Amino acid sequence: MIVVEILVWLLVIVGALVALVLVMPLSFRAEGALEDDEEIGWHVRIAWGFGLVAVHLMPGDNTLRLCGLRIRRLALGADEDDDATRRRKADKRVRRAERRRKRRASKAELEEPGRRRGVLWFFQNRSVLFAIVRRYLGALHLSGEVEGVVGLPSPEHNATLHQLLALADSRLPAGLIAVEVDWVEEVFALRAKVGGWIWPLQLAAITAWLFIDRKSWRAITAT
Repeated sequence: MIVVEILVWLLVIVGALVALVLVMPLSFRAEGALEDDEEIGWHVRIAWGFGLVAVHLMPGDNTLRLCGLRIRRLALGADEDDDATRRRKADKRVRRAERRRKRRASKAELEEPGRRRGVLWFFQNRSVLFAIVRRYLGALHLSGEVEGVVGLPSPEHNATLHQLLALADSRLPAGLIAVEVDWVEEVFALRAKVGGWIWPLQLAAITAWLFIDRKSWRAITAT
């Protein structure tokens, strides 16, 4: 009986903690800029329970805070020596350049018959997919501004990006999305200052609905 009582109490405690996590809001704020391969600085703050627990992330200083007090420093790669950091960033630039080269090389393949399954899937299911995106965007309660220009290697991808940006601009607060699509050059330059909050229970309900609603499930699993 004692073992059963202990298990029951453990279940009650775990259930209470899960309920607390789902009910308390999770807020976030992010600032940063990125132009091609060069990061121009960034700062991210994620807080749970009206700031009871918060994580601050920025280059060289990642900290965990409790009630606003700094508790400990988080080791997320910030403790590497300068040479290792420079080598890691150089390797990252090389990998990104290689990915861009591969995207350009595969651009002709995307034009071949039978190679547009992803684009066709998007357009065939766009109404359902847009509805799903709208639900998630609405749950984020976003504010701020994202501006810049993005150009992808494929015209079809640019068209998809343009539609997604138009959807986000119509759904989100006015002025939040100020991103243009470059239809000629492959470019990536963004500056952002965004904040918002999430109610985890609402997010869980939206995700659960994707598995229950037949139209949503068929759109996600369609090939």
